[in-house]
Amino acid sequence: KGVKPGELYTVGLSMKRSGPGYVYINVRFRGNGEQVKSKERFPAIAMAEPRAMENVWRSGEVVVRVPDGADEIFVDISTEIIEGHSRVEFRDFKVYKIGGPLPVWPPEALREKERK
Repeated sequence: KGVKPGELYTVGLSMKRSGPGYVYINVRFRGNGEQVKSKERFPAIAMAEPRAMENVWRSGEVVVRVPDGADEIFVDISTEIIEGHSRVEFRDFKVYKIGGPLPVWPPEALREKERK
């Protein structure tokens, strides 16, 4: 909670998986307790070499811009776990502010050019 529209954040985590199944990790936003859609497209958090080795901790992160109406960032994790055959562990969740909202142009910069 406490994020402001227009701010840039990097969101990341570490994951270790074993066995069959899938894991999708997406960054989402809420405003006043309800999900807020972003007009910008950004990828899901992808782990470096996710299938190279099982049972190895991998980290991933993505940069996001907070959309209008949002005051909270959260991580949405969808996974398929087959009992007795697969396992997924998470740690090192991080959210860092890396930039403020873009500056607003002064009114005089928004005037149309005069034609001569």
